[in-house]
Amino acid sequence: LGYLAVESNRMHSRAALAALLWPNLGETSALTNLRQVLSNLNRFCTLALGEGILRIERSAVGLMRGNEPLFDVDLLQQTPCESVQLMAEQRVFLDGMEDIADSNFQSWLASTRQLLDALLLDAAARCCDEMLEAARWEPAVQLANALTQRDPWNEAHTRRVMRAHA
Repeated sequence: LGYLAVESNRMHSRAALAALLWPNLGETSALTNLRQVLSNLNRFCTLALGEGILRIERSAVGLMRGNEPLFDVDLLQQTPCESVQLMAEQRVFLDGMEDIADSNFQSWLASTRQLLDALLLDAAARCCDEMLEAARWEPAVQLANALTQRDPWNEAHTRRVMRAHA
């Protein structure tokens, strides 16, 4: 689900997904595993997200979510202040999944984590700017300090701290 959510609104070859997630298995076994996972995922997505979000075809599968916010990553872009708690919770995207597949999946996971971290920092910075504009000084100071701790070489974060204190 994590992979399909990040790589949403496009179809993915079943063979490519099976090879990505089960590289050490033969093609038949990997496709069998994928079929079982997709069956469970389809039940979950239908109940939790609604009909038609997970599209499963004979040779391809995709999560077609359009522009509706369904996941945490959507909050980062659409409502930055609502997503700031993600920074405090220090969640790691697909934590513990680093060893399930080969270097192709691990490479995708590492780059996706970097992208999500950058989106999170950008959302927090936008939220801090909104707080500063609204003269919400205390939460702005706290958030600006958190941004500075997370990215100490970013001068914009330091300016936010000084502006909030001023």
